Amino acid sequence: MLAAMLCLGLVVFANNAAVAGTWQCFSTTPDGVSLAWNLRVAEQDGKLTGITFSDRGETPLVDPKLEGENFSFKVLLGQEYLELALKVAGDKLEGTWKGGGMTGSVKGTRQS
Repeated sequence: MLAAMLCLGLVVFANNAAVAGTWQCFSTTPDGVSLAWNLRVAEQDGKLTGITFSDRGETPLVDPKLEGENFSFKVLLGQEYLELALKVAGDKLEGTWKGGGMTGSVKGTRQS
């Protein structure tokens, strides 16, 4: 039983490492405006943590999850949550955001 739990822990850690790092991201609004921001993701005690940050400040990630190559989280923007659903492919992220009755695309590249 202990060996199975250790193996599961190693798989979770290895999976979390797939998204860990600092990412330069761009979101596109419904009217085509591109917004630059950054994402920093870390693994701490077997769980994902992180922040988004830009020249407007920092916002902590809420409920970050990595399931296979699917990375999702929420961020509080004003009084409303934006939900992001991203696919991790090596050093690239791609997906969507939604919130406030709107939706748009997201692309990101891991920084070295």
